[in-house]
Amino acid sequence: MINSPEPILPPEIELSIFHFCAQSNPRMVPVLIQVSQRVKTWIEPLRFRQLYFKRNKATHLITLVKWKEADSLAQHVQYFVIGAGISYPEHILITSILPHCAGMRDLALFTGVQNHTYACLPSFPQLRYLTLCHRYVNYFVRFLRENPSFTLQITHLHSDWDSLVSLESLVPFQLPNLTHMAGEWLESEYRAQLMDKRVEIVARMLEYGQIQCIVLSIPRSSLSGCRTGLIWNHPKVIQLEIAVAGAFEAEWICKNGSLRFWETIESKVKKF
Repeated sequence: MINSPEPILPPEIELSIFHFCAQSNPRMVPVLIQVSQRVKTWIEPLRFRQLYFKRNKATHLITLVKWKEADSLAQHVQYFVIGAGISYPEHILITSILPHCAGMRDLALFTGVQNHTYACLPSFPQLRYLTLCHRYVNYFVRFLRENPSFTLQITHLHSDWDSLVSLESLVPFQLPNLTHMAGEWLESEYRAQLMDKRVEIVARMLEYGQIQCIVLSIPRSSLSGCRTGLIWNHPKVIQLEIAVAGAFEAEWICKNGSLRFWETIESKVKKF
């Protein structure tokens, strides 16, 4: 580590500068911590603010995380992502790390997980944002149905709408704090008969007093012939046409986090 001279700036200003640099470009953190011991103490925890486990990179991150004590993880990890394509042995190791991240606010699952992973979610008191891959959300729904006394205090849920509508009867009882839902209809789901059914379910969910906002990521032209009048002009509905759609949306959330996704929506739409 470089023995840098005594700082010229006041510590609080120097701290804010290094924090800004690290948060603007997290890839620079390993470089910045070489500046001095004081800078390392300030910003090294930012390396663990977002844990993104993806194919061919999971083993390296697991080794990195194991170097830290569980208390450090509990204090610093805010965003936890399990990406697609993780091997089963890596998946077991990753899910063994998850319970130590007590301060986690944002969880994204783009692969299937065991029931014990869902069961541990209430142990994260600050967890508010949950993203579920459409290929595996049915496991989450099945877990809720098999455990009717289970409740989760999340406020924001994101998936595809074919999955979200399956939660209709579960939201008031097992997701009592859920206020915001978002999802995209897959292109293969644009058939009018299926769309009408989903539209009716969304319309019923809009009547739940707890729901403040429902985001539909789908071009309005794709809804022609469907009973969109039930939902399209509803004050709680946001129709979103942005670049982060479909498969690309999942990758965007992996890199930026569900919280950033919702902040992006909020910056574009004034219905919040």
